[in-house]
Amino acid sequence: MKPTHNNANPYLNAVPPRKGHKKMETELDEEYDQIMRIELQYEKAQLKSESETLVNDFDAEIKEM
Repeated sequence: MKPTHNNANPYLNAVPPRKGHKKMETELDEEYDQIMRIELQYEKAQLKSESETLVNDFDAEIKEM
């Protein structure tokens, strides 16, 4: 499993955050989040297309029967 920016250093996650502490996001974090969103949107579109193809192929096979 490749590390992501959230768990690249396991020692950083060992200490719980302080109560009421808000995580400061840097520009790099925001850019990483945007890249991840784009990748997930692409993956979602690919999976949707694949599932639609499978359903259509299945329907065609049923009609042939």
